[in-house]
Amino acid sequence: MDVSFSKYHGAGNDFILLDDRNSFFPCENKEFIQRLCHRQLGIGADGLILLQRGTKAPYRMRIFNQDGKEAAMCGNGLRCLAAFIRNLEEAGERFEIESREGVHPCHLRGDRVSVSLGRPFVKEWGLTLF
Repeated sequence: MDVSFSKYHGAGNDFILLDDRNSFFPCENKEFIQRLCHRQLGIGADGLILLQRGTKAPYRMRIFNQDGKEAAMCGNGLRCLAAFIRNLEEAGERFEIESREGVHPCHLRGDRVSVSLGRPFVKEWGLTLF
């Protein structure tokens, strides 16, 4: 089976991106993902990102680390996926992508890609290191 892919780079991370809206990719095959991401024996990347159909937004991101394990989210990966979507089809300047962490508004203007990751929250405060 021939599968076309793209490779994107965002703020120090590089990703293999695949259009998986027909759900063909074997997500459970960690060894295959590891081979794809291997820098000497595969395509080479920090991770693999699948574009899928969303249930809460038009698009869904599934991201896998080099070790083949699925991650919940990656801001750099989300920006790369937004640019990938724009290059695949005539998406408008604004659209949403869902991840395991929620729905993320995306805004594209020219070469600039902005995504909303939500508000940060304080987990611990005032800890003493030494």
